[in-house]
Amino acid sequence: MNHSVITLSGCGVVDKRQAVPRHYQINQILRKVLRGARKGDRLPPEKEMAKTFQVALLTLRRSLDDLVKEGLVEKKWGRGIFVKRPPAPEKNLSRRIGMTVLQGRDFIRHPATVETVRGICDILDQHGYRLELVVITPEMIRGGDYSGIKRSGDLLGLIVTLMQIPENDLANIRRQAPYSVLFGRGDHEDAVMVDYRAAISSLMEYFLNLGHRRIALLNGPDYSEISKTVADGYVAAMTAAHIPGRELQIKSGPYTADAGFRMAQAVCKIKEHPTALIMGDDFMALGALDALRKMGLRCPEDVSVASFNDLPFAATTTPPLTTVRLPLYNLGRVMAARILDLINGKQTREKIVIKGKLIVRQSTGKPT
Repeated sequence: MNHSVITLSGCGVVDKRQAVPRHYQINQILRKVLRGARKGDRLPPEKEMAKTFQVALLTLRRSLDDLVKEGLVEKKWGRGIFVKRPPAPEKNLSRRIGMTVLQGRDFIRHPATVETVRGICDILDQHGYRLELVVITPEMIRGGDYSGIKRSGDLLGLIVTLMQIPENDLANIRRQAPYSVLFGRGDHEDAVMVDYRAAISSLMEYFLNLGHRRIALLNGPDYSEISKTVADGYVAAMTAAHIPGRELQIKSGPYTADAGFRMAQAVCKIKEHPTALIMGDDFMALGALDALRKMGLRCPEDVSVASFNDLPFAATTTPPLTTVRLPLYNLGRVMAARILDLINGKQTREKIVIKGKLIVRQSTGKPT
């Protein structure tokens, strides 16, 4: 039997504006192509495919590796990539799962959002569902009117991730889909959340054991339940260590490097400045490190800096950043699995709590 080389011309493009990971978009395009292929047909060379999709070779290979693991294609050394078996016909294409995202590219492109979305997509794809990003605007939040979500098309499920949505509006927004899952809402039995109380406790214990007493918390925004949990844990740890209340320093701001820069500059300009800064996330820590450099303060000799998330750049900052690694990809998988359980009739009310892990690097040390 003669086998042909599969052409990818006109099969689809990668939308680099989406939060959906590029390797996942390529995976979906290739799956559609493979449905029309025969066993033994050959895909174009990797470099050619990367050029067609206008992505890095590593991104393309990541997508191909997923197809190899599923047994859909096989790589033959020195010969190419061949169809092993075409994918089964698509199922449940009318079933869409929504995930709330805040209007604006900065939020959608944030590495934490992208990593969480990647975990969600990997689970939904296995079960024939697709993820749709539900853009929430400031006007919707101010007016408490989320009916536009339903008018844009029926959603079977909705993953509510935005902490900006007021507690009083949750019932309203959850009515936009038959099934819903909440992220980070600790007062709800059906929530999926990261244990930020344990995360801040681990950082505080680490700093206190090093001998720090002047520790400042440069936190995320006040509206966030996550920020409130972190602040409560910080105050509790300082109180338990019998550190006077006058030493407590908490500032709040958005999760941006600019906010981290401004807040670090504000607390470190006095003579008795903090010897340790705990930042709301890794981007804020980037700003703090920059502020310390411009103020002539050494890190960690003069001021130690730590944060949350452990995004990919955290290990490459100067100095490398101590941070609590939060399993964002696994968080996405867990939320997707939870909503599929609800769809399949598993009416669990169990709250799922995911733990982080303290990663110590060179941005922290004993106070001098």
